[in-house]
Amino acid sequence: MLKLGEILKRFGGRLQTGPFGSQLHAHEYQSEGVPVVMPQDINDGCIGVRQIARIHERRAEELGRHRMRVGDIVIARRGDLSRAAAIGEAEVGWLCGTGCFLLRLAGSSLSPDFASLVYRQSFVQRQVDARAVGATMPSLNNAVMSSLLYPFCATEEQELIVKRIASSENVLVENLKNQHALKQQKQGLMQDLLTEKVSVQL
Repeated sequence: MLKLGEILKRFGGRLQTGPFGSQLHAHEYQSEGVPVVMPQDINDGCIGVRQIARIHERRAEELGRHRMRVGDIVIARRGDLSRAAAIGEAEVGWLCGTGCFLLRLAGSSLSPDFASLVYRQSFVQRQVDARAVGATMPSLNNAVMSSLLYPFCATEEQELIVKRIASSENVLVENLKNQHALKQQKQGLMQDLLTEKVSVQL
């Protein structure tokens, strides 16, 4: 178990905030261009694009320090502080937006998928809740993030943990789908009985 700041210092990587409001203004957002990831775009370890903001490519180049690479992690630093997602090929070149952290693992021995997964777990989130600042809207800063105690194990073990949890989550999703299907079937049968489409055998 190591502090996140110590992992980054010892094994490589850095943590930085997205552009502040003075660097990127709301009037610069448009319907086309380079996506800018905000906290509300991050859900269940994935980034949604349905309502994502975008900026012109030229403007994104000017903010190149905030453009994301494979292996980066984007983390909400205000609001719902459990939001985090690993960056894949599809998000390369997108911008880490205002209200987010960009965690660049670089040569670190932390797997991006593992780091993102662990960050969303209760062990880390309890630390986040205890350290978050601000009464109206909880938020995080670099000092708080660097102080988080983080599980650290061999890369092979990290990959195995990610695979096992992914497998368990797939089973859970399938069970929820089956539950939903059974509920719909039950509602249909109840409707048939109540409307006398199907008679009750006594």
